[in-house]
Amino acid sequence: MKKMAYKIITYLTILAILFFLGKGLVDNWQKVKDYDFSFNYLYLLISFFFLFLGMILFALIWNSILRALDSTKKLSSLKAIKIYIYSWFGKYLPGKVWFFFGRVHLGQKEGLNKKNLIIGTAYEIILSIISIFLFSIFFLSMSFGMKVPNFYIISILVILIGLLLLHPKILYYFSNLFLRKFKKIEIPITSFLSYKKIIFIIFLFFIVFSINGIGFFLLVRSIVYLPFYDIIGLIGAFIFASGLGMVAIFAPSGIGVREGVLVMFLQFYFPVSIAILISLIARIWATIGEVIIFIIIYLYSKFKKI
Repeated sequence: MKKMAYKIITYLTILAILFFLGKGLVDNWQKVKDYDFSFNYLYLLISFFFLFLGMILFALIWNSILRALDSTKKLSSLKAIKIYIYSWFGKYLPGKVWFFFGRVHLGQKEGLNKKNLIIGTAYEIILSIISIFLFSIFFLSMSFGMKVPNFYIISILVILIGLLLLHPKILYYFSNLFLRKFKKIEIPITSFLSYKKIIFIIFLFFIVFSINGIGFFLLVRSIVYLPFYDIIGLIGAFIFASGLGMVAIFAPSGIGVREGVLVMFLQFYFPVSIAILISLIARIWATIGEVIIFIIIYLYSKFKKI
């Protein structure tokens, strides 16, 4: 009964968000028709390249964590990419746990230790979520700091708190809370990564999220004109919206949540109708990119027998 109620609330929430976005687009359709679009197919192609690169680098970060936990059983980079991409579509299922367990299941088939897979995947997800909010606030403060009172001060405080949360002793507590929720297991203190290693992984996430944000900016540039000096704000907005979509467990792949947050920030640059249109196009862009890279990895793995 509770599961049914949860599903109903989930779908109603997503439908409500999409309804208001759709209504906003339809009500302002004349403005969309009259808008001066500037299509650039080269920017569109390059944006897909950045999208693909980001997904591949996410897989390599996950694999680097697994190797840090157990250096005796190493997963090749190609196999790590294959597992990561195959399990990627689990995020479209309610609850998003299949994105987690898909990697554990496929990793076990490659002979990896189940416990290390759970710990490594939990590490990757937790550190990526913390990184998302740290870097999105960093980029947004650079872009909107002068426009919003005390935004710089708030940003510095949030970043400092985030760095504090990354300390192994504190992260140990919250990571085990996460694991106990999905799986009856705890990370032994001896399996915990050093603070230096954690900071290095955070730095890698900074690079990957920047790549994703640049891809989004180029997508926008392929549709409408936007000066390159606005790239910082758009990177921050895209990362922040993606982060909220990720933690919104009720929304498969953050559908509706990411679009709503993006519209909120894109209104600083475009009329609301264009902001809604861009947010919806960004969803289609990401989904098409995910399908394309899945097909590429699938065909390559069959050809090379990975």
